[in-house]
Parts: sequence; C-alpha cells; structure tokens
Amino acid sequence: MRCSAARTTWSRARSRAASCAAATEIAAGGSFTSLAGTRSSASPSASGNVVHNLRRVDPRAGDDGFDWARRFDEEARSLMTGAPGEVLGLHSHRDYAAAVPTPDHFIPLLYLAGLASAAGRPARTLVEGYAYGSLSMTAYTLDATCPEAPAGAQDAAAIPDPDVVATDDTNI
Repeated sequence: MRCSAARTTWSRARSRAASCAAATEIAAGGSFTSLAGTRSSASPSASGNVVHNLRRVDPRAGDDGFDWARRFDEEARSLMTGAPGEVLGLHSHRDYAAAVPTPDHFIPLLYLAGLASAAGRPARTLVEGYAYGSLSMTAYTLDATCPEAPAGAQDAAAIPDPDVVATDDTNI
C-alpha cells in the first residue's frame, strides 16, 4: 500500500470512528430525557465555541468571524433551533474540518442536541457572536434565559490590540 493510500484508509477509518462516537454522544444526551422533560431548576445548556480553531486565530479579526466559521456556525444554529436530531449532518459540512479541528467544544453540542431531540423541542440560542475570526461564542439551551443588558450598558472589554499586547500574553 502506498503512503497516500494508507493515509486515505486511515482518514476514512478515523472519520467512521468519529461519526460513531458522535452518535453515541447524541444518544447519551437523549438518555437524560427526564431532565429535559422537566421544568425543575436544572437548565441544560451547551458551552459556546462550537467553532473553535485556535490555530487560525487572528486577533485583528476582533469580534468578527471568518466566512467558513460563519457558514458552519449558522448551519449548526439552523439545526439546533430547527432539527437538533439532525446535528450529526454537520460532520459532512464543507467547513467541518476547519471549524472543528478537535472535538472538545463540539461534544457539548451533541449532548444538548440529544436532549432537545428527546424532549421533542428545539434548542434556543443563549449566546452568540464571534472572536478572532475562528471562534464562535454560540451557546445553546433548552430553558435558560440570558438577562437583557441594562439600557446604555457597554459590551465586554475590548479585545486587546495585537500590536500592543502580544497574543501570547492573553488568555488564548
């Protein structure tokens, strides 16, 4: 087997394993149906940063998202707020590899998709936005609400100017 053929075979096997693992995460989320179906003090939420590519961070992008980050985040939002049981389709999205280079920020989305699907209702967007081009701040919930900012309130602190504060000196 030539090297390129071996890489292709490994890539396919890894992709199948990732899809299987993702399906397991969604099923695990769905197993919490008693939590999702109650109106107790528990409010299931999934962490933000569905798009989370630290290798492509560009501090000059500020609070904007690159085109590929926006496309992927918008598709994730469409599925989570419309058909959360279909979220596994994101694995075949053209921007998946760039948006989800590692699964650590994507897995919480799968759990909440399972909860929402099992509860028979879509998730709601709790927080949204972008940072540094390659990060989305989007977070989802079933029941939690985000309080409105008081009139005249400022946004969070400004992102440091990369010409003044080196990226290595921030918490990225």
